Amino acid sequence: MTSVHSATCECGFRTTVSAGGTRANFETVNDFPFYCDACGLVSVNTRDTKIKCPTCTSQKIVQYGISPASIAVENRYTLPAIQAFSYQANAKGNLCPACKNYTLEFSGSNAIFD
Repeated sequence: MTSVHSATCECGFRTTVSAGGTRANFETVNDFPFYCDACGLVSVNTRDTKIKCPTCTSQKIVQYGISPASIAVENRYTLPAIQAFSYQANAKGNLCPACKNYTLEFSGSNAIFD
């Protein structure tokens, strides 16, 4: 299932991101938010043989949920805000592509479709 989430920052940055795939394409599509130094927050298909930025094709991208795109969460019992297959990201402590602070927050799913 694909889920749609809000990504917001106190600096005013706002966007939506998707995670997962649909029943029709889950074997070839698993979108998840990544951070690209050149492009910012991008939705990457992690099913591709080489994970790369869909905008600039750089392979120097980092999945949200791990450093340096996100601050490590000390509480292992914290539920992720976004999860798709083995990828997950927490609600707070994410690198904002606009202000470059760790103040980007992901909301829980606004919509889920299959």
